[in-house]
Amino acid sequence: MKNLAHIFTIIACLFSPALFAENTNNDGLDNAYIAGFLAGAQLTDNVIVKQFDSYTDNEEPSDFFKRAFKTRVGKRQPSVPATYYAGFCLPQNTSEEVIIDAILTEVENASSSQDLEKASAVYLALRNLYPCQ
Repeated sequence: MKNLAHIFTIIACLFSPALFAENTNNDGLDNAYIAGFLAGAQLTDNVIVKQFDSYTDNEEPSDFFKRAFKTRVGKRQPSVPATYYAGFCLPQNTSEEVIIDAILTEVENASSSQDLEKASAVYLALRNLYPCQ
């Protein structure tokens, strides 16, 4: 009788429609997700820029930090927006709702976005829409 229960469970799992449902990587991409992505990017990038500024103001960074920064970023710009080193710069005079709508449209229109995770699709849309000068 126990074997019959195990066999029934296995058969039920095999024919469960939820297991065969197609799951695209951008399911659930909405305004709240993008707003959180933007907030996280601005917060963390702002902290990184401030940390770098504190190095230049208070103490000399280590040789390792100098080499890593030079090889990955290059020259430091004197005044940059929080997301500059991430490769996108959000316009200051544009509301968050307009930016989010533009990102959603870009992700929906980009055929390559279907194969990407949500975070990667949003990031690429940001870099395409709002590149830094």
